[in-house]
Amino acid sequence: MGKKREKKKQKKSYIPRISFWTRTLNPDRYAEDIKNRRNIEVVSPRPALLPTSKALIYSSELEYIARCIQDFPNIETGGQLYGAWTASGAPRVIYVIGPGPKANHQSSFFNQDIEYLETIGAKLKEYGLQHIGEWHSHHHLGLPHPSGYDTQTMQNGIDQLNLNRLVLCIGSINDRGIIINPFNFARDAHFVDARWDIINSRNRLREVIDSDLRDILRFPHSENFVLAEPQIIPQQTAINNRVGWFSNVENRQEFKKIIDTLKFQNWVNDVTPQISEDGIVTLKITSRIFAEIIRFPHDFPNEPFEIDRMGFIEQTHDHFVFNDSWEYSSDLFGIFMLNYSNHLKNHR
Repeated sequence: MGKKREKKKQKKSYIPRISFWTRTLNPDRYAEDIKNRRNIEVVSPRPALLPTSKALIYSSELEYIARCIQDFPNIETGGQLYGAWTASGAPRVIYVIGPGPKANHQSSFFNQDIEYLETIGAKLKEYGLQHIGEWHSHHHLGLPHPSGYDTQTMQNGIDQLNLNRLVLCIGSINDRGIIINPFNFARDAHFVDARWDIINSRNRLREVIDSDLRDILRFPHSENFVLAEPQIIPQQTAINNRVGWFSNVENRQEFKKIIDTLKFQNWVNDVTPQISEDGIVTLKITSRIFAEIIRFPHDFPNEPFEIDRMGFIEQTHDHFVFNDSWEYSSDLFGIFMLNYSNHLKNHR
């Protein structure tokens, strides 16, 4: 008879069995067994982080950037953006700085003064502000979006600093004025064009910081500038009740009725009322394809309002006056709705 073939025993991997006795009578062995059971780490895939198409900014900061660009209309300039991130991942720009005294301005690139950036950045942290992004201008280069170099620089910043998001603002100049566009970058995706959600209320933190750091901050010199759509901001303060037709309580109630009615129109995205320091009331109406700023004279409704329209698609800017086509109704609300409806019918 041949030799009985012996079965080759397979070596079984050791998986610790943790019994009640081991746990009770030999706690050191128990601890070792727990460690062995956990020697293989299961890593769950990280959810992709995508950029949002919304960006919030105080009107004071948009104006600040525009003034800096106006200081250097033929070469690049720039600075940094400070603020916070919303729960949905949108940047909220609260404070902007411009170029430092040693910044390098050239026709096709800009380098910030690093010493100035580090000094101001450290101070702004004390006010609870994060460095959330950058801005720079392309002046008259005809490039209202990030260049390939800009894109790579932002993505490198996210990777090297282990960040989740950054925002980049590009300023450019055309025949209608200064355009400042936001672009949101995120860890796991290419950047997206964002849309400004402009905060028109008073930026008190800007006032406090400007006062506290006035000895080390550098401010733009330009006061006169023109912002083109899609971010025209009337140079205005909060509405008050001391001037012109708006001083009448009934008229203010009618004006509120106008705003509420417009907000319910399915083609309207936003309605923003404001009043300038000289008492001119304006109403900004934004739709998907255009925005209009309606300026009400002191003698409204006896005198017609005027309208500036900025077209988003063809980048147009038109000014409308009523001349002999102005119509009257029984009340202020009716006069506005009648004439504005006629305007839309003729220029939709």
